[in-house]
Amino acid sequence: MKSKKIALKTGTLIVPKDFIVIEETRTDNSDYAGIIAEKHGKLPHYVVFSDKPINSMSATEEDAIYEECSKIHPEIGEYLDREVELSFDEDGKIENAQEWLASVRLGLFGVPDKKHGDEFFCGTAIYREA
Repeated sequence: MKSKKIALKTGTLIVPKDFIVIEETRTDNSDYAGIIAEKHGKLPHYVVFSDKPINSMSATEEDAIYEECSKIHPEIGEYLDREVELSFDEDGKIENAQEWLASVRLGLFGVPDKKHGDEFFCGTAIYREA
């Protein structure tokens, strides 16, 4: 698999060449990266940048990334609009499980730090400077 290397504040991001890099999310302090993916693989993978670890983001911060990226790549917003939210009856049981399972769903996944020689996670890694 062919990869591309992207400089971060204190490391190097490695991602597959076919991932779409959303440069507009990068700042001078970007030291982390995440991947926006759709659970059924109906969209390409998008690389976003962050000044803090992706896995420590709040739901509000994650929503802000989706909103920003939707302005640049409208298909992201179109898929967000098609997501089905779970609904529950008065007993707390899921009413629309099959519809929810079949619907599109975007996720934002942090690219992990790796050491040289470690196995990559879905073709991605961040190598930190020593």
